[in-house]
Amino acid sequence: MMKKLFPYIIKLIEILKPKFYDRITSIAVLSGVSLMTSPLWLVVIETVLGISFNQSITGESDIVWGFTLCCLGLAYHLAATGIHEYLLLQEKKEAHAKCLEHDTAIFEKLEALLSEDDLESIIANVETDDSIYWDDCLKIGMFVRKARSSNGAFLADSIKVKTKDLADVLEDFKRFVHDKFDKYPYEQGIANFRMCLAPKLNCERAGDWENGGKYDSLVQIMMEHTQRCLSDYKEWRLSIKETLFI
Repeated sequence: MMKKLFPYIIKLIEILKPKFYDRITSIAVLSGVSLMTSPLWLVVIETVLGISFNQSITGESDIVWGFTLCCLGLAYHLAATGIHEYLLLQEKKEAHAKCLEHDTAIFEKLEALLSEDDLESIIANVETDDSIYWDDCLKIGMFVRKARSSNGAFLADSIKVKTKDLADVLEDFKRFVHDKFDKYPYEQGIANFRMCLAPKLNCERAGDWENGGKYDSLVQIMMEHTQRCLSDYKEWRLSIKETLFI
């Protein structure tokens, strides 16, 4: 209940701050100072009366009351300022906690689509066998779509930048697979079929020896894509750990 009232209390204090409680403090302090200090003519009369008749016009109580009033004014100012700063701090903490909760939920959804172990397994298969399975392509595609959607947007700027970089790199790799990989063996009749890098250029599959140079060039490009995927995922995961502590 109090957390819901914080914004309203802060607004009220900010409205009163420059116009109200600063004036109260000034009035209290000036009044206290005026009570503690006496004009020159009053000091002369006090001196004469004190010497001749041992009498006092103002009395020591004025100094006590003046000092007390100054202390109260300053204490009031510090209390009002402290309450304002405390409420601002609590509001900031609550907003930060909500950001952490939101970004943690987004991360968990993305990791469920493509975890670091999933990607390492996919890349290991691609780099050792020059092949990838259809379901693995779907995993990468779903991760990219979720990462680029408004519902999958992080609030922390550092994670937001790394997520965009990772999505771009994965999209480039997926596009390379779409352009340069082909279903092989051709007669596969399963939904999760295997795709191989340019099988018609690979002499160990459906190609000829004279196409080896072209195939090797494609392998080099493929390795550049896979290494970027791994490095960008690690950087993304590190930004998650540094910001969300998970």
